[in-house]
Amino acid sequence: MGADWLMDQAEVVTRSVSNKKPRAPWSGFWYVNVDDCKERSWEDCRRFGFLAAGGGRIYSDQLQRLDIGDQVFAYQKKAGYVGYGIVTQKVRPASEFRCDGKLLSECVQSSPDLLLHKNDPDLEEYAIGIDWKKTFTIQDAKKSSGMFANQNVVCKLSDPETLEFLKRAFELS
Repeated sequence: MGADWLMDQAEVVTRSVSNKKPRAPWSGFWYVNVDDCKERSWEDCRRFGFLAAGGGRIYSDQLQRLDIGDQVFAYQKKAGYVGYGIVTQKVRPASEFRCDGKLLSECVQSSPDLLLHKNDPDLEEYAIGIDWKKTFTIQDAKKSSGMFANQNVVCKLSDPETLEFLKRAFELS
């Protein structure tokens, strides 16, 4: 095992790096994972213009990545993409979030546990305002084989095939 072995290893490393598919540049669109549960209902989210995350800072803090004016695609696990919209309000505790001048807790109808942890800043639900441009029910979610989806609450969307599919499904130019 001398210099020949080192040379072979360098060649292997070079090949494995050069065989990787280059990552597409960020599209400017965000991927947001939505849940449909007792804490947050997709029907409430689309009806009252918000997205929420909670159950731990590891989840809710991801909403901090979004700024007013950002474009988001909402994804429902195992169903597909259910919404496209623009961020209108910064993230805040759901207990303080307002829609149409009312507290969110006065508006929502299908999220009985929305404020379950309101006295625990680490576990409580946090909400962010969204002006939904187009949404679908979970049953009518848009999906295609090979489209991008992952477990993150919020991440940048850059997969070209998924973006083309979403632009058609949500009628974006």
